[in-house]
Amino acid sequence: YEPAALEILKKKKGGKYLVLQIDENWVPADVETRTVYGIKLQQHRNDAKIGPNIFSTIITPKDSAPLSEDALRDLTVATLAVKYTQSNSVCYAARGQTIGLGAGQQSRIHCTRLAGDKSDNWWLRFHPRVLGIKWKKGTKRPDKSNAIDLLVSGELPKGGKEREAFEGVFEDVPAAFTEAEREEWLGKLTNVAVSSDAFFDDIESESDSGESNIDNHGEDEQELKSALKKSSNPVTAEAPAVQRPTLPPQTDPKDLDVKTLNPLTAEIIARQATINIGTIGHVAHGKSTVVKAISGVQTVRFKNELIRNITIKLGYANAKIYQCDNQECPRPGCFRSYKSEKEVDPPCEREGCEGTYRLLRHV
Repeated sequence: YEPAALEILKKKKGGKYLVLQIDENWVPADVETRTVYGIKLQQHRNDAKIGPNIFSTIITPKDSAPLSEDALRDLTVATLAVKYTQSNSVCYAARGQTIGLGAGQQSRIHCTRLAGDKSDNWWLRFHPRVLGIKWKKGTKRPDKSNAIDLLVSGELPKGGKEREAFEGVFEDVPAAFTEAEREEWLGKLTNVAVSSDAFFDDIESESDSGESNIDNHGEDEQELKSALKKSSNPVTAEAPAVQRPTLPPQTDPKDLDVKTLNPLTAEIIARQATINIGTIGHVAHGKSTVVKAISGVQTVRFKNELIRNITIKLGYANAKIYQCDNQECPRPGCFRSYKSEKEVDPPCEREGCEGTYRLLRHV
């Protein structure tokens, strides 16, 4: 800390605020080791030097002027934050401080949403309505912070004791923010830096929270899109119309003859591309099924003793359905489906069978 900052910290909690001093000359080992369930993992420690000098290359727009000192400062702060937080992590920074941090999520889109919400709440704390709050005498700082958080996040209690506790800290209870008021105030937040611990392209969500400068790290060298403010009305090419496939008319379940079902039945074909593990039992008139996963292939066996083994590869709207041409095949009634790039007439995979799978239908 700077001497002036240290003097402020020393006075907190009546002089009992814990302040640590670290040996500036200590250097950790080059290799870090972790043991997970008896397996030792080693890697070179993250010794990247984060500073304004690493942000000299601007990806887009190519003709952009050099970043300002404030932008370099905020990018440095945000990148230092993501370096020392659990991946995945995304950080927003402004005015030399982090204003929103999303870390430890399953995807960077989730990190971006989390960090963006925190940034929005941070900025709403500077709204005149919040700055002008009149607190009841004796209200403690944590209670003030909690009340402000409920107000700016829009998660006000509906009623009961929670509502009474919320209103009990104010001399004059502030009105809740309307959606229009939130949008108007958030639109004034600009010059925010955002940094990610690896490549990400959720620029649309980021630009909603005022980002002008974006940094990302990792091995992916894909080029970033321009970070456009939602208020700048960017001109984008019109996306081509998408022609979505439609399902043919479906037979009412009460009129469906289960005995006639096979992989080429219209009801089976119609569901080939859309069926999933949760609804696979509906293929045969709602009959319960036994589902077994075999390397991404779902084998469905009907319990009603009908000899109908149907193999459906989930997720492929473009598939080929085959049947073995060998009458002595161990399972001559078994159909097989492959992705559309499968070679024509592959050999039968049944043990001891020398037959060939013949193409019956290309779905």
